[in-house]
Formats: sequence, structure tokens, C-alpha cells
Amino acid sequence: MAKFFSVVVVMLLFVSCTVTEESMVLETATPLEVQEVLPTTPVLLQTPTQQVEPTLTATLVPTLMPTSTPEPSITPDVIKDSTPTIVPRSIESINLPDECYENSSEVSSSDEFLPCSDFQFSPDQRFLGFFYGPEYCIRGIIILDVQAETVIYKSNIGSGIGFEFLPNGKVFVTTGHCEGGQVNLFDPNTKEIKRLGGLGFGPGSTVWNPDQTAIAVSTSAYIGVEGVVWGYNVEKDFVFLSEATTWGIDDHLLWTPDGSHILYQHRVLSEGPAYGFPEARQIIKVNAETGEKQVLVSDAQYDYHLCVEEYGFCDEWNGDWIRVRRFPFEPQEIPFTDDFFNISEVTCLLYGKACAQSHELFALNWQTGQLLPWNEWVTPTPLAP
Repeated sequence: MAKFFSVVVVMLLFVSCTVTEESMVLETATPLEVQEVLPTTPVLLQTPTQQVEPTLTATLVPTLMPTSTPEPSITPDVIKDSTPTIVPRSIESINLPDECYENSSEVSSSDEFLPCSDFQFSPDQRFLGFFYGPEYCIRGIIILDVQAETVIYKSNIGSGIGFEFLPNGKVFVTTGHCEGGQVNLFDPNTKEIKRLGGLGFGPGSTVWNPDQTAIAVSTSAYIGVEGVVWGYNVEKDFVFLSEATTWGIDDHLLWTPDGSHILYQHRVLSEGPAYGFPEARQIIKVNAETGEKQVLVSDAQYDYHLCVEEYGFCDEWNGDWIRVRRFPFEPQEIPFTDDFFNISEVTCLLYGKACAQSHELFALNWQTGQLLPWNEWVTPTPLAP
């Protein structure tokens, strides 16, 4: 199973069972639009003081699925001046497309030829995915129908970030560019492809529930403070949380202990000459089985924060309870400047850091939304294994 990254708009043209993808141009209505007017470097919400650039290579791609080390399922056998083939365990041999051949028209005289790599089969071994072409920061992706020996999906060279065959028969295909990308869901049987949402960057931006049946992703603008989240239930083949079409600040994903719901922080954001923070931060709960969304905790006078990096211990569950921080809140507008992320009012609103007033600690019950002062809350008796 090929690896996506964890550290996470397509146009197709099908010709004789071959799918080609035009270069990734993000729609202006989508939350991944680069904010060209904001002259600063990208800052991830999870790590505001450190810029994180993803490592994107053809042989080391980030993963959306949990890390594993499966035994190789195929043995490449590429012979110069002959048709390159691979020999999978359950299939005698198949022919690779011309893109894997050194004299391919896909390779210009100025490109250094790279053999196709990172071969991965679907669980039923009917489909084969791999990277092809020269490396323009990243390479391209091809998915092959092994039985028909036809290409059913092909991204442009330089747009293939990663792919992953899923247990439900679909494929995560991540495309984009060096600075960002999007996760698409491809059905190799119908050739249908649809966008799921933006790619997550940084620790905690892509999280699976404990049973590894559903995934949630937090994606942020390349420049600016905006962020949105989305979620997909692999077991039910169901988008339980759609990516918002307008920017807010949604971040910090946290699965409930039973893996049935995802929690995240939500803040309304208005844009203009200055960023507007008109409403206090809420904590939202979404059912990964049904898609039902509800506000778990909200107060017009207070910001509620799940924990960020320096308060990581707060993300430890005590039965159905978890620790949260509360800060006084007043609506504000803050001009965006080169020093924006060092302003104490900004770091307080975004991360609960350098706030003018100290936080209060509470215990939050994810089932009921009940809040109890931390110093009055009694730790429940741990459940028997």
C-alpha cells in the first residue's frame, strides 16, 4: 500500500481507457486559494513560530494511512531495450506503459530519466499504482488496470504527491505542487474522481480514528491564518465532514476515545484590510457515522481551546472527559503586517499564548458538553481492560 503523507480541481480526460489530469489550478471558491495579498511567509496554526515545508519526493511520500512495513508485493524486472515488466505474486506478468521506458515521449532531452517506482497493488491486485517521469519537485502518478493493461488514471508530471489504495476499493490520490495540494478520491472501477479536501501539513493535521476506519484532515492557507477541516469514513465510503467553502479558522483535530466522533476548534473569521475576530472560539463535535455536527461548547464571552503543542498533556482522555482552557474574549480587528504572528493579541486568539489574562482550566465531557472547573472535577475510575 503506497504511502500518503501525514506531515496531506482535478480535470480528467479519458482517452481509450486512459485518464489524464490537467495541471492543478485551484478554484477561487475553494479554501485552498493562496492569499497573494498577504506579504508574509506561511505559518502553520499548530506551530506558529516555525515554518514547516513538506518533503515531497518520489520514493518517500507522506502517509495518510497508519505507518506499516508490509512485505513487497511485486518484484520489478526492467530490461534495457525490451518491454519493461513487473512480476506480481498473483499475476504472471504485465507490461508497463511507455512512460516507464527510457525513450518515452514523456521525457525531454534535458530531463534525467527516472524509472517508474513505488509500485503498489490494490488489495485485490487488479490495479497497480506507481510514480513516473522526471522529478519537477515531485513526479507524476499512474494507476494501471492490470487485467486490461491500460492506464486508467494519470496525473501531470510534477503534480503527483502520493496515492493510497483503500480497503473499500477506492484510492486516495493526492495531487498539487511543492507548496500544497489536495486529496482526491478515485474509483478505479467507474473512473470517477472527486475532491475530498486540502492536504494537511504538520503534526496532528491528519488523524485516523482508533479503528482506522475514518480520517479527518486539517488544512490551512499557504499564507495567512485561515484553516478548514474535512473528514471521510472509509468503511462507509462517506464524507462525514465536508470542507467549508469559505474560510474560518478550524483546526486541532481530536478523536473521541471510541473513535465515533471528531472534535475540533472553530472560529469565525472576517477578512479585509484587517483580520476580524467577531466571535469567540467554539469546540465542535461531528459524528463520523452520520455526519451530524453540533456545537459542543460555546460562550460569547470566552474562547475555548483544546490544547496546543506546549499543553499537549491536555489531549489525554480521562474516560469521556478532557481538559480544556478558557480565555476571556472580546471582538477585535487586527491589521495584517509582517510582524502579525508575533503580536500578543494574535498569538492569544490563535494559540492561547501570551494572553493578557491567565486561562482557566475546565474538564469537558464530550458526550454531554458539560463543563466542570478542573480543580472541582473528580477523575473517574479507569475502565477495566
